[in-house]
Amino acid sequence: MKAAAKIKRLFFPAIFAAASILISHNSYSQAPKAVSLDFCADQYLLSLADPKQIIAVSNLATAENSYYRERAADVNKFWR
Repeated sequence: MKAAAKIKRLFFPAIFAAASILISHNSYSQAPKAVSLDFCADQYLLSLADPKQIIAVSNLATAENSYYRERAADVNKFWR
């Protein structure tokens, strides 16, 4: 059961991040919006989504070890 719990802990945030890319706020005619909640989802979102589609990323997205920290800084500047 411990292995299954670890898989669930890693699997569900990734699924949430992927699903949030596909969900639109107002209508299907607009580009979908997305939010990421953890470091790994940040990296996927910043690499795959158009910057106009990203609403927010986690605070870890601007860390020194983040490959896309410059893109994350552009996203997060609107929320500070």
